[in-house]
Amino acid sequence: MARAREKSVLQTAPPRVIPGYEFERILGEGAYGTVWLAREKNTGKKVAIKFFHNRHGLDWSLLSREVEKLAVLYTSRNIVALQEVGWDSEPPYFIMEYLEHGSLADKLKDGPMSVADAVTMARSIAVGLLHAHRSGILHCDLKPANVLLDQNDEPRLCDFGQSRMAEDHQASLGTLYYMAPEQADLKAVPDMRWDVYALGVILFTMLSGKPPHFSEDFNKTLTNQLLLETRLDTYRKHLFSTPLPDLKVLNPKVDRTLKRIIERCLALDVSNRYESIQAVVDALDERTSQRARRPFIVLSILGPIILMLSLFPVARSGIGMVMNRTQQALAQRALDGDAISAGLLGINVARELDDRTNELVRFADDPRLRAAILKDQPKPWADRTELRGLVDGWKETVKSQRDKLNRPMDTSWFVTDRPGRQIYRDPATATIDYLFNFRDYYHGHGIEYDPQMVPEGIEPIRQPYVSQVFKSNASGKYMIAISVPVWDEKKENVIGVLARTAHLSELLTEWERSIVGEEKGLDSDRIIALVDTRDGKILGHPWMTTENLTTLLASGAIEKLTVDEHVLKELKKLHDFRPDAVLEQIKLMNYEDPLSEFDAVKYAGPWMAVISPVGDTGWAAVVQERQSSVLQPVSELQTTLIQYALAAIIMAIGTTAMIVYLLIPSIKFWERK
Repeated sequence: MARAREKSVLQTAPPRVIPGYEFERILGEGAYGTVWLAREKNTGKKVAIKFFHNRHGLDWSLLSREVEKLAVLYTSRNIVALQEVGWDSEPPYFIMEYLEHGSLADKLKDGPMSVADAVTMARSIAVGLLHAHRSGILHCDLKPANVLLDQNDEPRLCDFGQSRMAEDHQASLGTLYYMAPEQADLKAVPDMRWDVYALGVILFTMLSGKPPHFSEDFNKTLTNQLLLETRLDTYRKHLFSTPLPDLKVLNPKVDRTLKRIIERCLALDVSNRYESIQAVVDALDERTSQRARRPFIVLSILGPIILMLSLFPVARSGIGMVMNRTQQALAQRALDGDAISAGLLGINVARELDDRTNELVRFADDPRLRAAILKDQPKPWADRTELRGLVDGWKETVKSQRDKLNRPMDTSWFVTDRPGRQIYRDPATATIDYLFNFRDYYHGHGIEYDPQMVPEGIEPIRQPYVSQVFKSNASGKYMIAISVPVWDEKKENVIGVLARTAHLSELLTEWERSIVGEEKGLDSDRIIALVDTRDGKILGHPWMTTENLTTLLASGAIEKLTVDEHVLKELKKLHDFRPDAVLEQIKLMNYEDPLSEFDAVKYAGPWMAVISPVGDTGWAAVVQERQSSVLQPVSELQTTLIQYALAAIIMAIGTTAMIVYLLIPSIKFWERK
């Protein structure tokens, strides 16, 4: 209790009055006394006064040694100045200059410093150490807490309690993580390279935020070591067993030269460490000199080239203007041609769908089909001879006509009754007599229902319909179904649905040769494709063969067959296109083919493309052309100009080499200066 009261008194009033000084407040307390902030009455200058009123256990020889060292070093601007000592006072005290900005340790609480500030700070600390070493004093306990900062953030070394004279052979322990491995020994002989190591740790800490070998886990291990010798031995082993962290990884802004300087300061083998603080200062100054010379050297190298280029601004500008105009003219001409092709392709694909639809309408209106559906519907598949013969005959007639015109064929034909049961299919499959009222071609709702969740009371289509695009289970290709209703004799009730299917890629086949030429898509610099304007899916493309799509389906990457977001945004402008409106098209100067991800050799861009709507289907026809093929004449012109430019550059390099060779003697002269 008495000690607590004494402590309380110390916190409110200084232990004694010192003539000429006015006390303001306590700055801190330690094991042996307190530190007070005071103001000199005559000058108004602030000072720090340290009282030693807790004498129990105080090593007076250690204290007197610190005062002696500060007295020797009072002329150094990088060391805290000792102003007065009161040894005969009760309690004893000494007065030092007061530094308002605290310690370097306080500053580092905000995180690492910039490279420039850290190097400046380290050099100033080194200069202070250099002054001490030249006075025969080794600090031996250098760390951020023992570096105080003045009002200009200039460092001042303090706490020389562990310092040793250069000729002193008495061991001195520093602070863990800042102490060289050979110093962590009670029999170690003081060495100026201890301060070199500690300076390296401080510089590393300023750049990374913590000492190089510090870790929370190891710190706990050290704390659990009760014996000093055991703790020191554990510390030494940790330094040699833990690799030095890569400073450039911790702080990428650190240059290689600075990294090498720090690594040499932190060398565990004393023989590999800088032999003195002066060597560290020289290394830092040499780095600064090298960095200062860089702009001059770069200018000496680039100067002739810049001079050469400055002689041809008008020519360069003129050439660039001509090249740009030529490129624009060639590209526009190609896009205009592609626009015509894309428009025709869209119109022809829409017409193809209309032709197939009209054929079905004529067949569906044949009284024989109505009679065959009503007659054969209840019969087994093998006995539906009238329905099969009638539809097979129509199918063969269509096939014969299409063969003569070299037009693509249908994939399948089928008929369903009013409830949606499939009563005819060619090619025939096991799906005969299955219920298909969930299919889009049957109900025309624009979606495929789950077969187990078909809406109650669903009705068949009442007008010709082109279904939503769906994927073939066999080939992976996109398909459509064209379907028409079959009415009863009075045109009052739908008794069935007649439909045909086709691969979308085959709708392009008829027009591919006329648009692409004899090169046939896969090897051409001009290809055609189909896309969905709603979600950007590629519906048809020369790459989309059965073999390629089967492989893609197996890998699960089929959903990647879509245009990029930029093109999709443009496609949505065509989504609401009306056949009676003025035809709109999208022209893209830089188009990336989505299939380049699967075949970079044939489809890597850039391409130029024109996208044109296909009627009211929600699809769009794409005609794309390689940009390199269109701009080949401009590329040839560029090649010629590059050849002349290379000749000029070679001359510039020769001139630069000669200038640098002539400048080397003068550079060395100014470095000596």
